[in-house]
Amino acid sequence: MLASWGDPSNWRRVTYIYDNGVKGRRYTFSSTLALAEILGIKYCNTVIFLATSLFTKSKFDINNNNKDIIDYFDYIKGKVREYVLEQINNKHGNVNPDLVVVPSIGYFKNNDINFVFKGSAETYLTSIYYHILGILQKRNNNSNNNGKEVEIHLDTTHGVNYMPLMCKEAVELAANTYAVITGKRVRVIIYNSDPIYPIPRDDDPDTKLNINKTYEITYNGYKSLEELLLKFALDYNINKNFYTNNLARYINFKNELEEIEKLSKAVSAGILLLLPYYKDKLIKYKAELEKQLADSSRRCELKEEDGKIVIEHAVSSYRIALLHSVLTTLVSIRLDICKEDWIGISLRSLKENLRYYYEGTLDSVYSIVSAELDKLKGMSDELTNDYKLYGVIKYGDKFDKSKEGKSDRRTLYAHGGLEENVTFLKKADNDDNNILISYGNYLNEVFNQI
Repeated sequence: MLASWGDPSNWRRVTYIYDNGVKGRRYTFSSTLALAEILGIKYCNTVIFLATSLFTKSKFDINNNNKDIIDYFDYIKGKVREYVLEQINNKHGNVNPDLVVVPSIGYFKNNDINFVFKGSAETYLTSIYYHILGILQKRNNNSNNNGKEVEIHLDTTHGVNYMPLMCKEAVELAANTYAVITGKRVRVIIYNSDPIYPIPRDDDPDTKLNINKTYEITYNGYKSLEELLLKFALDYNINKNFYTNNLARYINFKNELEEIEKLSKAVSAGILLLLPYYKDKLIKYKAELEKQLADSSRRCELKEEDGKIVIEHAVSSYRIALLHSVLTTLVSIRLDICKEDWIGISLRSLKENLRYYYEGTLDSVYSIVSAELDKLKGMSDELTNDYKLYGVIKYGDKFDKSKEGKSDRRTLYAHGGLEENVTFLKKADNDDNNILISYGNYLNEVFNQI
Protein backbone atom coordinates (compact mmCIF):
# COMPACT_ATOMS: atom_id res chain seq x y z
CA MET A 1 0.00 0.00 0.00
CA LEU A 2 1.36 3.41 -1.01
CA ALA A 3 0.05 6.91 -0.37
CA SER A 4 1.12 10.53 -0.44
CA TRP A 5 -0.19 12.62 2.44
CA GLY A 6 -0.64 16.27 3.17
CA ASP A 7 -1.30 17.54 6.70
CA PRO A 8 -3.50 15.08 8.67
CA SER A 9 -4.22 17.42 11.58
CA ASN A 10 -7.65 18.49 10.26
CA TRP A 11 -8.80 15.07 9.08
CA ARG A 12 -11.80 13.71 10.94
CA ARG A 13 -12.78 10.14 11.61
CA VAL A 14 -15.56 8.92 9.33
CA THR A 15 -16.71 5.50 8.12
CA TYR A 16 -14.83 4.48 4.98
CA ILE A 17 -16.55 1.88 2.81
CA TYR A 18 -14.97 -0.21 0.06
CA ASP A 19 -16.87 -2.17 -2.60
CA ASN A 20 -20.25 -1.06 -1.20
CA GLY A 21 -19.32 -2.53 2.13
CA VAL A 22 -19.02 -6.07 0.76
CA LYS A 23 -15.28 -6.21 1.46
CA GLY A 24 -15.44 -4.09 4.57
CA ARG A 25 -15.70 -0.72 6.26
CA ARG A 26 -13.55 1.05 8.80
CA TYR A 27 -14.15 3.99 11.12
CA THR A 28 -10.95 5.98 11.03
CA PHE A 29 -9.45 9.29 9.89
CA SER A 30 -7.62 8.09 6.76
CA SER A 31 -8.73 6.14 3.70
CA THR A 32 -5.16 4.81 3.41
CA LEU A 33 -5.27 3.07 6.77
CA ALA A 34 -8.86 1.93 6.23
CA LEU A 35 -8.00 0.42 2.84
CA ALA A 36 -4.86 -1.30 4.16
CA GLU A 37 -6.90 -3.05 6.83
CA ILE A 38 -9.77 -3.93 4.48
CA LEU A 39 -7.37 -5.42 1.91
CA GLY A 40 -5.36 -7.23 4.58
CA ILE A 41 -2.14 -5.33 3.88
CA LYS A 42 0.27 -5.32 6.80
CA TYR A 43 1.43 -1.96 8.13
CA CYS A 44 5.04 -2.92 7.50
CA ASN A 45 4.03 -3.05 3.82
CA THR A 46 2.25 0.32 3.94
CA VAL A 47 4.43 3.21 2.79
CA ILE A 48 3.26 6.79 3.26
CA PHE A 49 5.19 9.62 1.60
CA LEU A 50 5.30 12.83 3.61
CA ALA A 51 6.37 16.27 2.45
CA THR A 52 9.20 18.05 4.26
CA SER A 53 6.87 21.06 4.55
CA LEU A 54 5.08 19.21 7.39
CA PHE A 55 8.11 20.22 9.44
CA THR A 56 6.32 23.56 10.00
CA LYS A 57 3.59 21.72 11.92
CA SER A 58 5.97 19.84 14.19
CA LYS A 59 7.44 20.72 17.58
CA PHE A 60 10.72 21.97 16.20
CA ASP A 61 13.40 23.96 17.94
CA ILE A 62 15.96 25.72 15.81
CA ASN A 63 18.32 28.03 17.61
CA ASN A 64 19.45 31.23 15.94
CA ASN A 65 22.74 29.86 14.68
CA ASN A 66 21.57 26.31 13.96
CA LYS A 67 24.82 25.07 15.54
CA ASP A 68 23.36 21.94 17.08
CA ILE A 69 21.98 20.51 13.84
CA ILE A 70 24.49 18.38 11.96
CA ASP A 71 22.20 17.11 9.19
CA TYR A 72 19.23 19.34 8.43
CA PHE A 73 17.35 16.74 6.39
CA ASP A 74 17.66 14.11 9.12
CA TYR A 75 16.43 16.66 11.65
CA ILE A 76 13.46 17.65 9.47
CA LYS A 77 12.68 14.01 8.64
CA GLY A 78 12.66 13.05 12.31
CA LYS A 79 10.32 15.89 13.26
CA VAL A 80 7.90 15.19 10.38
CA ARG A 81 7.69 11.47 11.18
CA GLU A 82 7.23 12.21 14.87
CA TYR A 83 4.38 14.64 14.09
CA VAL A 84 2.51 12.34 11.70
CA LEU A 85 2.96 9.24 13.86
CA GLU A 86 1.42 11.13 16.78
CA GLN A 87 -1.57 11.98 14.56
CA ILE A 88 -1.94 8.33 13.53
CA ASN A 89 -1.70 7.00 17.08
CA ASN A 90 -4.20 9.55 18.44
CA LYS A 91 -6.80 9.10 15.67
CA HIS A 92 -6.38 5.52 14.51
CA GLY A 93 -4.42 3.42 16.96
CA ASN A 94 -0.94 2.31 17.81
CA VAL A 95 0.28 1.24 14.36
CA ASN A 96 3.56 1.94 12.63
CA PRO A 97 3.44 2.27 8.83
CA ASP A 98 6.62 3.09 6.94
CA LEU A 99 6.78 6.90 6.85
CA VAL A 100 9.11 8.23 4.16
CA VAL A 101 9.87 11.96 4.09
CA VAL A 102 10.64 13.50 0.69
CA PRO A 103 11.49 17.03 -0.51
CA SER A 104 8.65 19.46 -1.17
CA ILE A 105 8.07 23.09 -2.10
CA GLY A 106 5.85 25.94 -0.93
CA TYR A 107 5.29 28.86 1.44
CA PHE A 108 4.03 28.26 4.99
CA LYS A 109 3.56 30.10 8.25
CA ASN A 110 3.47 28.76 11.80
CA ASN A 111 3.69 30.65 15.10
CA ASP A 112 4.50 33.86 13.21
CA ILE A 113 7.46 32.18 11.53
CA ASN A 114 7.52 32.27 7.73
CA PHE A 115 8.94 29.24 5.94
CA VAL A 116 9.97 28.86 2.31
CA PHE A 117 10.66 25.40 0.87
CA LYS A 118 12.63 25.80 -2.35
CA GLY A 119 13.39 23.17 -4.98
CA SER A 120 11.08 21.66 -7.58
CA ALA A 121 7.92 19.59 -7.65
CA GLU A 122 9.81 17.09 -9.80
CA THR A 123 12.20 16.37 -6.94
CA TYR A 124 9.17 15.07 -5.06
CA LEU A 125 8.56 12.72 -8.01
CA THR A 126 12.14 11.52 -8.45
CA SER A 127 12.49 10.92 -4.71
CA ILE A 128 9.36 8.76 -4.62
CA TYR A 129 10.51 6.85 -7.72
CA TYR A 130 13.92 6.22 -6.11
CA HIS A 131 12.41 5.01 -2.83
CA ILE A 132 9.75 2.80 -4.40
CA LEU A 133 12.15 1.08 -6.80
CA GLY A 134 14.53 0.47 -3.91
CA ILE A 135 11.74 -0.99 -1.75
CA LEU A 136 10.57 -3.28 -4.56
CA GLN A 137 14.10 -4.52 -5.30
CA LYS A 138 14.82 -5.12 -1.62
CA ARG A 139 11.67 -7.19 -1.23
CA ASN A 140 12.42 -9.07 -4.42
CA ASN A 141 15.73 -10.13 -2.91
CA ASN A 142 13.83 -11.55 0.05
CA SER A 143 13.38 -15.28 -0.59
CA ASN A 144 9.85 -15.05 0.82
CA ASN A 145 8.72 -12.76 -2.02
CA ASN A 146 9.30 -14.84 -5.13
CA GLY A 147 5.78 -14.75 -6.57
CA LYS A 148 5.22 -14.01 -10.24
CA GLU A 149 2.79 -11.14 -9.62
CA VAL A 150 3.07 -8.00 -7.52
CA GLU A 151 0.20 -5.69 -6.60
CA ILE A 152 0.76 -2.05 -5.74
CA HIS A 153 -2.21 -0.22 -4.19
CA LEU A 154 -1.90 3.56 -4.36
CA ASP A 155 -4.24 5.83 -2.40
CA THR A 156 -4.23 9.40 -3.76
CA THR A 157 -6.99 10.68 -1.46
CA HIS A 158 -4.81 12.65 0.92
CA GLY A 159 -2.36 14.24 -1.50
CA VAL A 160 -2.57 17.99 -2.19
CA ASN A 161 -1.57 20.26 -5.07
CA TYR A 162 1.07 18.53 -7.23
CA MET A 163 1.44 15.50 -4.94
CA PRO A 164 -1.14 13.01 -6.31
CA LEU A 165 -0.02 13.49 -9.93
CA MET A 166 3.69 13.32 -9.13
CA CYS A 167 3.21 10.29 -6.88
CA LYS A 168 1.19 8.44 -9.53
CA GLU A 169 3.83 9.12 -12.22
CA ALA A 170 6.62 7.97 -9.91
CA VAL A 171 4.80 4.79 -8.92
CA GLU A 172 4.04 3.82 -12.52
CA LEU A 173 7.60 4.44 -13.67
CA ALA A 174 9.03 2.39 -10.79
CA ALA A 175 6.48 -0.38 -11.45
CA ASN A 176 7.34 -0.50 -15.15
CA THR A 177 11.06 -0.66 -14.36
CA TYR A 178 10.63 -3.36 -11.75
CA ALA A 179 8.46 -5.47 -14.06
CA VAL A 180 11.04 -5.43 -16.85
CA ILE A 181 14.09 -6.17 -14.70
CA THR A 182 12.42 -9.04 -12.81
CA GLY A 183 9.98 -10.44 -15.38
CA LYS A 184 7.18 -10.13 -12.82
CA ARG A 185 3.68 -8.98 -13.65
CA VAL A 186 3.00 -5.77 -11.71
CA ARG A 187 -0.52 -4.40 -11.18
CA VAL A 188 -0.92 -0.81 -10.04
CA ILE A 189 -4.38 -0.05 -8.63
CA ILE A 190 -5.20 3.57 -7.77
CA TYR A 191 -7.86 4.63 -5.29
CA ASN A 192 -9.51 7.84 -4.14
CA SER A 193 -12.29 8.28 -1.63
CA ASP A 194 -15.44 10.35 -2.14
CA PRO A 195 -14.76 14.04 -1.52
CA ILE A 196 -16.48 15.78 1.37
CA TYR A 197 -17.07 19.49 1.97
CA PRO A 198 -17.23 21.13 4.34
CA ILE A 199 -14.93 18.97 6.43
CA PRO A 200 -16.84 17.74 9.51
CA ARG A 201 -16.00 19.71 12.63
CA ASP A 202 -15.98 16.53 14.69
CA ASP A 203 -15.56 12.80 14.18
CA ASP A 204 -18.75 11.27 12.81
CA PRO A 205 -19.30 7.52 12.33
CA ASP A 206 -22.52 8.29 10.44
CA THR A 207 -20.60 10.08 7.68
CA LYS A 208 -19.88 7.38 5.12
CA LEU A 209 -17.35 7.81 2.31
CA ASN A 210 -16.78 5.31 -0.47
CA ILE A 211 -13.23 4.38 -1.41
CA ASN A 212 -13.27 4.19 -5.19
CA LYS A 213 -10.97 2.25 -7.50
CA THR A 214 -10.27 4.98 -10.05
CA TYR A 215 -7.62 3.48 -12.32
CA GLU A 216 -5.60 0.34 -12.94
CA ILE A 217 -2.62 -0.50 -15.13
CA THR A 218 -0.64 -3.73 -15.49
CA TYR A 219 2.99 -4.08 -16.53
CA ASN A 220 3.44 -7.55 -17.93
CA GLY A 221 6.98 -8.42 -16.89
CA TYR A 222 9.62 -8.54 -19.59
CA LYS A 223 6.94 -7.72 -22.17
CA SER A 224 6.76 -4.14 -20.86
CA LEU A 225 10.25 -3.34 -22.15
CA GLU A 226 9.00 -1.74 -25.36
CA GLU A 227 6.66 0.62 -23.53
CA LEU A 228 9.49 2.04 -21.47
CA LEU A 229 12.13 2.30 -24.21
CA LEU A 230 9.86 3.99 -26.73
CA LYS A 231 8.54 6.35 -24.07
CA PHE A 232 12.09 7.56 -23.57
CA ALA A 233 13.01 7.58 -27.28
CA LEU A 234 9.92 9.60 -28.16
CA ASP A 235 10.41 12.03 -25.27
CA TYR A 236 14.08 12.49 -26.19
CA ASN A 237 13.28 13.34 -29.80
CA ILE A 238 10.48 15.75 -28.90
CA ASN A 239 12.39 17.42 -26.05
CA LYS A 240 15.96 17.05 -27.31
CA ASN A 241 16.83 20.63 -26.44
CA PHE A 242 15.93 20.01 -22.78
CA TYR A 243 17.99 16.81 -22.64
CA THR A 244 21.10 18.33 -24.21
CA ASN A 245 20.96 21.67 -22.38
CA ASN A 246 18.90 21.68 -19.16
CA LEU A 247 19.85 18.14 -18.16
CA ALA A 248 23.54 19.04 -18.32
CA ARG A 249 23.37 20.45 -14.77
CA TYR A 250 22.43 17.00 -13.44
CA ILE A 251 24.66 14.62 -15.39
CA ASN A 252 28.18 14.36 -16.77
CA PHE A 253 27.34 12.38 -19.89
CA LYS A 254 25.05 14.69 -21.88
CA ASN A 255 27.07 14.02 -25.05
CA GLU A 256 26.22 10.33 -24.77
CA LEU A 257 22.45 10.81 -24.47
CA GLU A 258 21.94 10.23 -28.17
CA GLU A 259 23.89 6.99 -27.79
CA ILE A 260 21.43 5.83 -25.12
CA GLU A 261 18.48 6.89 -27.27
CA LYS A 262 19.85 4.91 -30.22
CA LEU A 263 20.35 1.83 -28.08
CA SER A 264 16.78 2.16 -26.81
CA LYS A 265 15.46 2.22 -30.37
CA ALA A 266 17.72 -0.67 -31.38
CA VAL A 267 16.60 -2.90 -28.52
CA SER A 268 12.94 -2.03 -29.11
CA ALA A 269 13.48 -3.32 -32.66
CA GLY A 270 15.06 -6.57 -31.44
CA ILE A 271 18.66 -5.59 -32.20
CA LEU A 272 20.14 -6.94 -28.97
CA LEU A 273 23.57 -7.62 -30.44
CA LEU A 274 24.56 -3.96 -29.91
CA LEU A 275 24.06 -3.99 -26.13
CA PRO A 276 27.26 -5.74 -24.96
CA TYR A 277 29.44 -3.19 -26.73
CA TYR A 278 28.03 -0.42 -24.55
CA LYS A 279 27.22 -2.26 -21.34
CA ASP A 280 30.18 -0.95 -19.30
CA LYS A 281 29.22 2.61 -20.21
CA LEU A 282 25.59 2.02 -19.33
CA ILE A 283 26.53 0.64 -15.91
CA LYS A 284 28.67 3.73 -15.28
CA TYR A 285 25.87 6.13 -16.29
CA LYS A 286 23.34 4.24 -14.18
CA ALA A 287 25.57 4.49 -11.10
CA GLU A 288 25.96 8.23 -11.65
CA LEU A 289 22.20 8.72 -11.84
CA GLU A 290 21.61 6.60 -8.73
CA LYS A 291 23.94 8.84 -6.79
CA GLN A 292 22.14 11.90 -8.12
CA LEU A 293 18.74 10.46 -7.19
CA ALA A 294 19.92 9.49 -3.73
CA ASP A 295 21.44 12.92 -3.09
CA SER A 296 18.47 14.92 -4.35
CA SER A 297 16.03 12.82 -2.31
CA ARG A 298 17.61 13.85 1.00
CA ARG A 299 19.92 16.85 0.54
CA CYS A 300 18.85 20.27 1.79
CA GLU A 301 20.19 23.47 3.30
CA LEU A 302 18.57 25.54 6.03
CA LYS A 303 19.21 29.27 6.21
CA GLU A 304 17.55 32.57 7.04
CA GLU A 305 16.69 35.14 4.36
CA ASP A 306 14.75 38.37 4.88
CA GLY A 307 13.31 37.14 8.16
CA LYS A 308 12.19 33.82 6.66
CA ILE A 309 13.49 30.33 7.32
CA VAL A 310 14.43 28.87 3.96
CA ILE A 311 14.79 25.13 3.43
CA GLU A 312 16.39 24.65 0.03
CA HIS A 313 16.24 21.21 -1.58
CA ALA A 314 18.19 20.02 -4.59
CA VAL A 315 16.43 20.48 -7.92
CA SER A 316 15.81 17.34 -9.94
CA SER A 317 13.87 16.37 -13.07
CA TYR A 318 11.40 13.67 -14.07
CA ARG A 319 13.72 12.89 -16.96
CA ILE A 320 16.47 11.89 -14.53
CA ALA A 321 14.15 9.17 -13.23
CA LEU A 322 13.09 8.18 -16.77
CA LEU A 323 16.71 7.98 -17.91
CA HIS A 324 17.65 5.94 -14.84
CA SER A 325 14.74 3.59 -15.54
CA VAL A 326 15.90 3.03 -19.13
CA LEU A 327 19.51 2.42 -18.10
CA THR A 328 18.40 0.03 -15.37
CA THR A 329 16.39 -2.04 -17.84
CA LEU A 330 19.08 -2.08 -20.55
CA VAL A 331 21.70 -3.22 -18.02
CA SER A 332 19.35 -5.93 -16.75
CA ILE A 333 19.14 -7.73 -20.12
CA ARG A 334 21.28 -10.83 -19.64
CA LEU A 335 23.22 -12.01 -22.69
CA ASP A 336 25.92 -14.68 -22.89
CA ILE A 337 28.95 -12.61 -23.83
CA CYS A 338 32.21 -14.06 -25.10
CA LYS A 339 35.07 -11.53 -25.04
CA GLU A 340 38.02 -12.52 -27.17
CA ASP A 341 39.50 -10.24 -29.82
CA TRP A 342 35.89 -9.35 -30.59
CA ILE A 343 32.74 -9.35 -28.49
CA GLY A 344 30.49 -12.24 -29.43
CA ILE A 345 26.98 -13.18 -28.32
CA SER A 346 25.69 -16.72 -28.40
CA LEU A 347 22.80 -17.49 -30.72
CA ARG A 348 21.17 -19.48 -27.92
CA SER A 349 21.22 -16.41 -25.67
CA LEU A 350 19.66 -14.20 -28.34
CA LYS A 351 16.91 -16.77 -28.89
CA GLU A 352 16.16 -16.94 -25.18
CA ASN A 353 15.95 -13.16 -24.75
CA LEU A 354 13.88 -12.86 -27.89
CA ARG A 355 11.30 -15.11 -26.26
CA TYR A 356 11.41 -13.20 -22.97
CA TYR A 357 10.93 -9.71 -24.33
CA TYR A 358 9.16 -9.96 -27.69
CA GLU A 359 7.15 -13.16 -28.16
CA GLY A 360 3.45 -12.57 -27.71
CA THR A 361 3.86 -8.81 -27.45
CA LEU A 362 5.98 -7.58 -30.36
CA ASP A 363 5.20 -10.38 -32.74
CA SER A 364 6.52 -8.52 -35.79
CA VAL A 365 9.94 -8.09 -34.13
CA TYR A 366 9.86 -11.64 -32.79
CA SER A 367 9.06 -13.12 -36.21
CA ILE A 368 11.76 -11.18 -38.04
CA VAL A 369 14.60 -11.83 -35.61
CA SER A 370 13.58 -15.43 -34.91
CA ALA A 371 13.59 -16.21 -38.64
CA GLU A 372 17.06 -14.68 -39.02
CA LEU A 373 18.42 -16.68 -36.09
CA ASP A 374 16.98 -19.87 -37.58
CA LYS A 375 18.85 -19.11 -40.82
CA LEU A 376 22.09 -18.73 -38.88
CA LYS A 377 21.46 -21.95 -36.98
CA GLY A 378 21.02 -23.75 -40.30
CA MET A 379 24.53 -22.69 -41.32
CA SER A 380 26.29 -24.22 -38.31
CA ASP A 381 27.92 -27.00 -40.37
CA GLU A 382 29.66 -24.40 -42.51
CA LEU A 383 31.23 -22.51 -39.61
CA THR A 384 34.75 -22.79 -38.21
CA ASN A 385 36.37 -21.72 -34.96
CA ASP A 386 37.29 -18.37 -36.50
CA TYR A 387 34.96 -15.48 -37.24
CA LYS A 388 33.93 -15.11 -40.87
CA LEU A 389 31.60 -12.61 -42.47
CA TYR A 390 28.06 -13.95 -42.80
CA GLY A 391 27.91 -12.95 -46.48
CA VAL A 392 31.14 -14.77 -47.30
CA ILE A 393 29.91 -17.95 -45.58
CA LYS A 394 26.57 -17.69 -47.37
CA TYR A 395 27.78 -16.92 -50.92
CA GLY A 396 31.41 -18.10 -50.95
CA ASP A 397 33.27 -16.86 -54.05
CA LYS A 398 30.10 -15.21 -55.36
CA PHE A 399 30.02 -12.72 -52.47
CA ASP A 400 30.21 -9.11 -53.69
CA LYS A 401 33.18 -7.76 -51.72
CA SER A 402 32.21 -4.17 -52.51
CA LYS A 403 29.28 -4.60 -50.08
CA GLU A 404 31.41 -5.73 -47.14
CA GLY A 405 31.04 -3.51 -44.09
CA LYS A 406 28.17 -1.60 -45.63
CA SER A 407 24.54 -1.56 -44.61
CA ASP A 408 21.53 0.69 -44.73
CA ARG A 409 18.79 1.36 -42.24
CA ARG A 410 16.00 -0.46 -44.08
CA THR A 411 18.05 -3.63 -44.59
CA LEU A 412 19.41 -3.62 -41.06
CA TYR A 413 15.95 -3.42 -39.49
CA ALA A 414 14.50 -5.88 -41.99
CA HIS A 415 17.00 -8.50 -40.79
CA GLY A 416 16.72 -7.72 -37.07
CA GLY A 417 20.26 -6.32 -37.02
CA LEU A 418 21.75 -9.54 -38.45
CA GLU A 419 22.58 -8.11 -41.88
CA GLU A 420 24.99 -10.32 -43.85
CA ASN A 421 27.44 -7.57 -44.83
CA VAL A 422 28.23 -6.50 -41.25
CA THR A 423 27.73 -9.65 -39.15
CA PHE A 424 30.38 -12.27 -38.33
CA LEU A 425 29.81 -15.88 -37.26
CA LYS A 426 31.82 -18.70 -35.70
CA LYS A 427 31.35 -21.90 -33.74
CA ALA A 428 31.25 -21.45 -30.01
CA ASP A 429 34.29 -22.96 -28.31
CA ASN A 430 33.57 -26.36 -26.76
CA ASP A 431 29.95 -26.21 -27.92
CA ASP A 432 29.30 -27.34 -31.48
CA ASN A 433 25.56 -26.78 -31.00
CA ASN A 434 25.97 -23.05 -30.40
CA ILE A 435 27.08 -20.13 -32.55
CA LEU A 436 28.77 -16.85 -31.65
CA ILE A 437 27.65 -13.71 -33.47
CA SER A 438 29.61 -10.45 -33.64
CA TYR A 439 29.73 -7.11 -35.45
CA GLY A 440 33.52 -7.24 -35.34
CA ASN A 441 35.06 -4.22 -37.04
CA TYR A 442 31.72 -2.99 -38.33
CA LEU A 443 30.14 -1.91 -35.06
CA ASN A 444 30.21 1.79 -35.97
CA GLU A 445 28.62 1.13 -39.35
CA VAL A 446 25.73 -0.68 -37.65
CA PHE A 447 25.32 1.92 -34.92
CA ASN A 448 25.26 4.78 -37.40
CA GLN A 449 22.26 3.19 -39.15
CA ILE A 450 20.09 3.06 -36.02
